[in-house]
Amino acid sequence: MAEHVTRQISPDLLLAEFSVVCEALIASGSSCVTLMFGWGSELDIDEMWKKQFVAMSDVRGVVAEAVSQGILTIGQADIHIQVPDFEFKLCHESDMHISGSLPLVEQLSRRWASLGYSRN
Repeated sequence: MAEHVTRQISPDLLLAEFSVVCEALIASGSSCVTLMFGWGSELDIDEMWKKQFVAMSDVRGVVAEAVSQGILTIGQADIHIQVPDFEFKLCHESDMHISGSLPLVEQLSRRWASLGYSRN
């Protein structure tokens, strides 16, 4: 299973692509995801990587709330979304990672390449 990683991009572009991924998951029929916050978040180490099962329609709101509470800064904290056969990560290093066997992986990889986000 290949992992696709972008170059570093701005927080605004990361957030825009996060929304694209959320919309694509909704369109693919995903109704619930596993959401985790990791490195770079303002959580205690015991709270990092704690799985939250979130309705796909609520993911953006949960992340926005964590940002507004100072728990996350886009591009400086890991945000993972997982469904069977797909994982997306907004990384604390200001890049994005996708992996899995869903066709969405290749769709996003092609999108990111066309937008110039691919690593050189």
